[in-house]
Amino acid sequence: MNLFNKFKEKSAEYLLECFPFEILIVLFWDLALFSKYTDKQNILWIVIGTVLIHIVFIYTILCIISKRKDKKDKFDIKNSIINPYVFVIFVIFVVCFSTILKSWLNLDGHIYYSYVRDLKEWDFTWNKLMLAGHMSQGYTLFLMIGEFLFPNNPFGVRIIHCIMALISIYCFYLIVYTIMRNKNKLEAALYTAIFAFSPMLLGLIGEVNTDFPTLCFLTWMICCGVREKYIRQALCGILLCFSKETGCLLYGSYILGCIIFRIIKNRKQNISIISTDMILFVFGGVFWGISYLLNNSGSWVDSTTISTVDTTSQNIGIKINTIAFFPYYILKKIQQLLYINCNWILYTFVFIAIFANFIVGERPCRICRVWRNFI
Repeated sequence: MNLFNKFKEKSAEYLLECFPFEILIVLFWDLALFSKYTDKQNILWIVIGTVLIHIVFIYTILCIISKRKDKKDKFDIKNSIINPYVFVIFVIFVVCFSTILKSWLNLDGHIYYSYVRDLKEWDFTWNKLMLAGHMSQGYTLFLMIGEFLFPNNPFGVRIIHCIMALISIYCFYLIVYTIMRNKNKLEAALYTAIFAFSPMLLGLIGEVNTDFPTLCFLTWMICCGVREKYIRQALCGILLCFSKETGCLLYGSYILGCIIFRIIKNRKQNISIISTDMILFVFGGVFWGISYLLNNSGSWVDSTTISTVDTTSQNIGIKINTIAFFPYYILKKIQQLLYINCNWILYTFVFIAIFANFIVGERPCRICRVWRNFI
């Protein structure tokens, strides 16, 4: 009985952490279920999916109600940080965003939206949620909610973009507030405002593109990691991988950084690197890899090729939707990173700090002290 109660308590805890994603899935599924455009020929799969999704969702709600009634174990919302300054940022952001709600889409945005509009006839299968050939199912889940609510009108998609942006702004605030030592809410809000009104965010939010969800999901994943919500971090990692191919690279870089950090942190302690949170770290990438292989009939590379080669005219045959390694192309991108922008300067300081901390260890290091004071 004690084992059963422990399992019940743990399962309820995990479901509570998954609750925001359950809301997303239930809302998307129900809108698709009641839409007059979707293809509902696969009745058996639709019935099984509907029953399972709603059983989990209702059970999670019952767990929340139970925790609220239990005085010894109240539903804990202490990790939610309320800041009136952030609310002001939200209001200003929404007012600014409202000016582009009815504006025309650009060429790329119109092309992407045409694919979203065609997805109204979705047949309740995972692969059919791909967007313009990209494995962007995580992004499509959000877009289709807006499209189901406002068919044939980009207004719904833009509303969803606004909601995703507000979540990202709050997640960025949580990241800043968590790593700040003085916990000054006004100062944290000012840093957040820089992110909220940056040209990058404001330039991406108005159009339908796969770069915007990549930025959002990456911010969400980092926030969950900083807040030690590892199940949510894993789920955000899945969304990031299924946003754009670049999202997989960002996800892999983040995971690699977490592993290196753990190795450095525990190099003098007899602690195993393999743990529950580390397993959850890689869950999103594993899920994406399985989905990729199944989508390509289990092959390592796709058979589809393009007739043209890259702009350097090196006669390198490049395949679409493939996992491949081209040293020359990697070198070309590193050169672009070096000459076009100044990120390489920041990378240089970051790598110097990492290696200095790794070599010096616990001994006093001026660079490390300056870095710690800075953060």
